[in-house]
Amino acid sequence: MASVQKISTCLWLDNETLESAQFYISIFNITSIGKISRYRKERLEFHQKPEGGL
Repeated sequence: MASVQKISTCLWLDNETLESAQFYISIFNITSIGKISRYRKERLEFHQKPEGGL
């Protein structure tokens, strides 16, 4: 019997992140969002995004 590999996808989005991820998973109805990382105050000088943002 052939083995089936699991596919794990990582999306890196700059704008409308959560909305884009939700659209992506709506296409494949067997998927889910596993982990969401948000910007923190640390390293603000590099990412220049508001704390808590996606």
